[in-house]
Amino acid sequence: MSTTRQLWGIGRLAGDAGNGPPYRVSGDDVRKDFKAAIAALQSLGVGAGDHVLFVSMLSEAAQVGPFELAASRLGARYSSADAQQFDAHRTATLVRRVRPKAVLGVNAAVLAGLDEIEVDPAVGARPDAIDRIPGATWWLPVGPAVAVGCTAGRAAGGHVDAGEWRIETDREGQVRISNARPERATALDRWPTGILASIAAGPCGCGRDDPRLVVTTT
Repeated sequence: MSTTRQLWGIGRLAGDAGNGPPYRVSGDDVRKDFKAAIAALQSLGVGAGDHVLFVSMLSEAAQVGPFELAASRLGARYSSADAQQFDAHRTATLVRRVRPKAVLGVNAAVLAGLDEIEVDPAVGARPDAIDRIPGATWWLPVGPAVAVGCTAGRAAGGHVDAGEWRIETDREGQVRISNARPERATALDRWPTGILASIAAGPCGCGRDDPRLVVTTT
């Protein structure tokens, strides 16, 4: 077996209610996703010397791991906090102390434990929190991927790496995601993400040209 196809870990697909089944992730999968994660962080202004705070769950390690690697490659530091109310104090403390350039993955549970985010980083919020954070953009788990917003703002939607994923909508407007290349460790074909959105194509105001998910219902 090629080392690039060896098992890196087991992730959990984000779907309806965020409770999807486990899936296999290879080292090659992580390296491919890492390239797109670099572009996503750069589009949020992250660079050398900056700090990024990732708010996530352990079950999301396969989706978030490439972003942590990307932050390091860009010369940025990163910290992590759990996307749960009991750990909101850690999010608040890190925001105050390290003043991150970006806080990614904020959800309603974390907001319930915070009075406010007191500095002005780029905030990537999940659907249940984005309406409560002025100026936030998207951090949108979609199956094995994350659609990430950019400096063009919330209305532009969240970018999905077209090199790795094919996205489409079904009759109900739900986004379904499939592998764009057969070499990934887990074969996915039209996985139901539970996200209702339209798909925007063409160049974005941030300069990237990947398809974007424009959420119609939060």
